[in-house]
Amino acid sequence: MAVLYAPVRFLLDFLRIVDVRYAGLTPGQYGAIALFIAGLVLLIRSTRVQPAPERAREDAGQPRHPPGCALRPSL
Repeated sequence: MAVLYAPVRFLLDFLRIVDVRYAGLTPGQYGAIALFIAGLVLLIRSTRVQPAPERAREDAGQPRHPPGCALRPSL
């Protein structure tokens, strides 16, 4: 959302006439730049998540229960 919203906000802020400008940009445009960078960082970090290790093959498909748990067969 941040990566899509920030460029639109940045461009639409050029239409504002009354805002104070610092180095040619409005405070909203500086915020849009920061939001875009933060969105990119989060997007890149979310793609680097390591997958969980696979369980051992001998118990694959079996539900895990805490030790000492008395299980009744399902009907």
